[in-house]
Amino acid sequence: MRKLNVMLFVLVLVLVFSGCGGESTSTEPTSLHVIRPVDLNHFFTRLDRTITDKKAIQHVYTAALALPSFPIHQGAISCGADFGIVYQLIFLRRATSLHTINIVATGCSKVQIDNASFRRMNGPFEALVAKTLAIPSLLPSDTCLFQHNKCDATS
Repeated sequence: MRKLNVMLFVLVLVLVFSGCGGESTSTEPTSLHVIRPVDLNHFFTRLDRTITDKKAIQHVYTAALALPSFPIHQGAISCGADFGIVYQLIFLRRATSLHTINIVATGCSKVQIDNASFRRMNGPFEALVAKTLAIPSLLPSDTCLFQHNKCDATS
């Protein structure tokens, strides 16, 4: 009888700590909505895409948080040409927005997290985001830039 009570107690503990097989109450995003409006110079058409690969979504968010801080109040900074290309990444859990990241792809190439923290974008992060979005680059090709051709969302 005692052995049965111990087994029942263990079973109850397992069910309690495993969540009874129910859905996780995690705050990890389940989808990523990405918008790239038409840029100032019209090099790119609008991009509006939703990503549902949870592993890829979490990888992008974790990589953004790991970027170095952007030196906002440290004097003058020399940056390249800013063509106004911005990507807005909205991390969602079901229909609820958890985090928003704005990527300024040209000029000083920065990442703004939740309208607060600014980070300096780097090549590996840019490549990760482009791969996640299934586009060749966050930047327009030389053909788009220098021949003033309009490029579509996959260019």
